[in-house]
Amino acid sequence: NKGLAQLDLSVSSFTPLSSDVIVYELCITYGSEQWKIKYRYSKYKELHDELKRNHRQLPPFPPKWIFTHTDPKHLETRRHDLDVYMKALARLPAVVADSEFLNFIDLRSHVRRSAPVPSSTYTSSVPHASVVHHLPHSTAPQPPVP
Repeated sequence: NKGLAQLDLSVSSFTPLSSDVIVYELCITYGSEQWKIKYRYSKYKELHDELKRNHRQLPPFPPKWIFTHTDPKHLETRRHDLDVYMKALARLPAVVADSEFLNFIDLRSHVRRSAPVPSSTYTSSVPHASVVHHLPHSTAPQPPVP
């Protein structure tokens, strides 16, 4: 699959936004295009749960912690585990063609029109400002009040 060969994912870093809010930066490379999106662990988990509906064989998802850990060593372990998970997803052709996955990586907003996309049925529902969209409400800009 040519589209699959062009896709590279990496969960490259984490950023604490508060004592209990951590975002993990997903770096996406597709062909010559590169972009980054920050998601909380819960968004990665939502993706996994959505993919489970249509795909029987998925890599194991990193476990949820009972307590929020802010220790950099724990956060690095989770970042690494999410990185392994996302790289494994990117090697599964059926997942790469799944609209939930394509929306998660916001492919259409970043790939030139001439570049092939893994799924011809993909339609983006992710706003272009996806980094802001996926941060906690307190950090997202508020729409003007009419």
